[in-house]
Amino acid sequence: MHDALEALNESGKNFSHKDHLPYRAPYDDKTTDGLLRCIHVRLFISGALSIRVAKAESATYIRALYEGIEMFVKIKLTQEDWSEKELSLVESLKTKGGFYFHATNYNDFFRWFRSTVVVPFIDSFVESISETPSTQVAPATEPIEDKVFYTGTELLNLPPEPPMLLEPFIRAYGLWCLAGSSDVGKSMLLRQLAVAIVTGQNEFLGFKLNPRHRRVLIVSTEDDRSSVAQLLELQRLGLDISRLKVSFQSENVLKNLESEIQNEPIDLAILDSLGDLFRGNIKDAFHVRSFLDPYYQLATKYGCAIGFLHHTGKRTEHIAPSKNNLVGSQGLEAKMRIVMELRPDLADETLRHLCVVKSNYLPTALQRESIVLKFDSAGFTFAATGERVPIELLAKPKQNDNFQQRWSVYSVARATGLKGKKLEEATGLNLSQISKLKNEARRQGIDPIIINSK
Repeated sequence: MHDALEALNESGKNFSHKDHLPYRAPYDDKTTDGLLRCIHVRLFISGALSIRVAKAESATYIRALYEGIEMFVKIKLTQEDWSEKELSLVESLKTKGGFYFHATNYNDFFRWFRSTVVVPFIDSFVESISETPSTQVAPATEPIEDKVFYTGTELLNLPPEPPMLLEPFIRAYGLWCLAGSSDVGKSMLLRQLAVAIVTGQNEFLGFKLNPRHRRVLIVSTEDDRSSVAQLLELQRLGLDISRLKVSFQSENVLKNLESEIQNEPIDLAILDSLGDLFRGNIKDAFHVRSFLDPYYQLATKYGCAIGFLHHTGKRTEHIAPSKNNLVGSQGLEAKMRIVMELRPDLADETLRHLCVVKSNYLPTALQRESIVLKFDSAGFTFAATGERVPIELLAKPKQNDNFQQRWSVYSVARATGLKGKKLEEATGLNLSQISKLKNEARRQGIDPIIINSK
């Protein structure tokens, strides 16, 4: 055990990408190796780095970094006192602000990891980006001074950015985007956000809301006045929404927005949808940037957020959420401060997954897991469930009717030690077919010990 701990503490074994386990591997925590694999997968999909493993006769150990936080996990199925060598490592870890844990089963580890490491980190991150004193927030009624060039001193002396509109996702000003397939509920979700802002609510879907003006503008090109009126009547829950304004004109949008903002400052403008307002080739990066830049200048000048609703490609509905799923040029997502994708659940039609697919300032944990929402078809509103799902699991598995049968034959043959020609004869597969079978097994999360055997 002493040698294993020394190796872990000094250099450890760094896993290469090919050593990372698949997301849906069929193993449990009934054995030490099974528990090790469960914990390794959880750390990997949560964004942990430098995952190192050391094994000894008495226990197995994992050491990893999560967003700069060092963790030391002892894996043993029975409880026992820590040895002097283990305690020495623990004391060294504590002086660096790290965490340690003795894992005897996966559920206890997961609860510890979420409550002790992940949640405090996210809470501290949200707090750090929202600690702007309210007395320092300049009113947005006057345009922000714009210059061609700023000196370094002038940049440092600029007033701080106001608190985020929706922590920790939507900043007080700038461009952002919500994308998704047709009829997934994008417009309803953002109308619900608009109602929350203009009615002065402090939270939206469990996240802190900081409206300064309680005013929202919506430009709707996909729904007419009658349908929007009916939906707002349900979504407003009897509250006063007089500070919400809706336009159904798709011409002179920039001019109309600026005219309204000059009269009354706003927190948010929602443009539904980008495809109807864009003129030109949406696959051309130059055209896209030329279209978005005036909106960016408007948001910066008047200190407000502008959100675009956009569509994802039809062929992307069954693959994992990604910024690459958006219709059009990469220049579209590059201009946005944050891009989110709204995705229906594969099994439950009442659930939706809100996924952050691009952000320059959010921690990895918030980008690797979806926020699970419950859709109320009677009130056309969403509610937070408090659940998270790794976004990789939102991809629809490919259908392969005889895969299980072929894999069963192959795995039995390999377990008996067959190789080469004898393996081909026993399975009825040639080398090329065996290679394709193993690739499919990797995608489905089959145990890599059999996959990587030759």
